Amino acid sequence: MKQYFTLPLIAVLAWLLGSCGGSDSTAGIEGTGSPVIATGAVTSFGSIYVNGERFVTRNASVTLNGVAASEDDIQAGMVVEIHGTTDPDSGDILAEKVIYERSLLGRITAIERFETDALLITLLGQSVYVASDSVLDTESDALAVGDVVEISGFLNNEGLFESTRLALANSLSPNEVVGKVTQLDAANQSFRLRNLTVDYRTATFSNGTLADLQNTTQVKVQGSLNNANILSATRISFQAPPVREGTMRILLEGIIDSYTNLSRFTLNNYTVDASSATLRGGKANQLQTGVRVTINGTVDANNNLRAESLRVHVNSRDKVRGTIEDIDVENQTLTVLGTTFTLDELTAFEDRSIQGNRFINLAELAVGDYVEVFGRNLDGELLAVRIKRLNSSGLVTINGPISRVESNSLFFVRNVQVNGGDAEGAELISSFTPGTRVQVEGTQTGSNAIQATRIQRLSECKKLPGRHDCEEPDEDEDEDED
Repeated sequence: MKQYFTLPLIAVLAWLLGSCGGSDSTAGIEGTGSPVIATGAVTSFGSIYVNGERFVTRNASVTLNGVAASEDDIQAGMVVEIHGTTDPDSGDILAEKVIYERSLLGRITAIERFETDALLITLLGQSVYVASDSVLDTESDALAVGDVVEISGFLNNEGLFESTRLALANSLSPNEVVGKVTQLDAANQSFRLRNLTVDYRTATFSNGTLADLQNTTQVKVQGSLNNANILSATRISFQAPPVREGTMRILLEGIIDSYTNLSRFTLNNYTVDASSATLRGGKANQLQTGVRVTINGTVDANNNLRAESLRVHVNSRDKVRGTIEDIDVENQTLTVLGTTFTLDELTAFEDRSIQGNRFINLAELAVGDYVEVFGRNLDGELLAVRIKRLNSSGLVTINGPISRVESNSLFFVRNVQVNGGDAEGAELISSFTPGTRVQVEGTQTGSNAIQATRIQRLSECKKLPGRHDCEEPDEDEDEDED
């Protein structure tokens, strides 16, 4: 689902901290009536779900890119900041404010396409990784150089954006980019945001002054791009965690900036102690600089965050597209093409079908619906990361590792039998061995059988700066947490 940039809401926080109190524990958030801050990508609606929690938004104010909006304007995949409190009677988290600020707004200057439908795009001198399971409001193969897009996501410590949502935009008014200042040149009144030069001679500053501009400072810049690819800044906003007067609850999604061990790492300017946290979605030895996580805990006025639970996010490498064969709402499972996925509170939903149900969830799906399910292997179980309902094409697709090869025309992807003798790419089968990752397209001939029309070997995962998708650590080996 990037480095989160925090908005200037000090006044709101002061009001929340001054008006709320309590110490009971309800709905997974301790301190009934106490203030709560959440930052993360929206996964589903009714009201808004972020970081596995439901935030009741009926009385919340909503702001998009500095403009008053409504809840209907919030879209799946947007990284939002929510301020609220827990209700003393119901335990619901009541949102007071929902704020969305995009990470980038600009014109695409380069696109690199991967076999797994992931993208690496360039705009405003920034590199953006668009995983196959992130939200796009257009088909990935329709995206082209010259398109104007809005990106919501996180920025890792090596300057690579990880997109959680990419949407086509109608205008560039103005360009916008978030990043950390480098090569600050006070004499020429310029600095760099990765490969973009920013001229700040005519800029106004918010949440700080010119004197606060330093190398490594995180800023959001608005301006216009000239023919020399220099961004003439009209406004520069300093990004920093909000000031707090005491300890409060936080639900935080982001990318680890610097990792020492579970007892000490940094994330979005917070110093995190997760030594006593319940670890979910992965193992301790998967945690390192550049890994995306969700943390539920408490943070004090000095930005020390004690995690009570920590969820490891790893982008999905397995995908199945086809019709739903079975749904078990009670046990939170869904079966497509004989492949069963387990859902959890962070499974994201998106309805790209003609039904267009904004409030889609497992209970809203039905046997026979045509879906695309992105998952990853967790302790031998496929965990659903994202489920998209689509308009049926009559074809099925499966991405995953080969479990066994029967002949030069018959093999299995996990437990799905693939007859590929007449498929495009059939000549590859003789080189397949267990563990080879492939993508198979074709027609379904049984609950777990495909007559392949196209077979593609998925090449080795491309290593990108600060990302660890290519690494598959031994899940049985835990890290020393001392």
